[in-house]
Amino acid sequence: MIALFGVITPYYFILAIAFLNDKLKGYHFPGVAVTYPKFNQGNWAFAAIIVVLFTAVVGFFFVQQNFRRQLIQARKSWNLIFLYLVVALFRTVY
Repeated sequence: MIALFGVITPYYFILAIAFLNDKLKGYHFPGVAVTYPKFNQGNWAFAAIIVVLFTAVVGFFFVQQNFRRQLIQARKSWNLIFLYLVVALFRTVY
């Protein structure tokens, strides 16, 4: 819901300004396009992904050793961050 408000808010202000200036009749919305960014699949990019993945796995094992000492909210946060990392890495490769 918050993300939706964040996307809609600039258009709300643009329409409010156009309404207050009496220019609402001829107003056209600016174009919006949502696309995936291009990924330059060079050797350096794959090397960077491997380094990030290696450090993430080492960090994940380090966190798992002290996992029972953490609060429940911290455990959930670490699992969610690791899930985001895995999804982001698979998204950049494919």
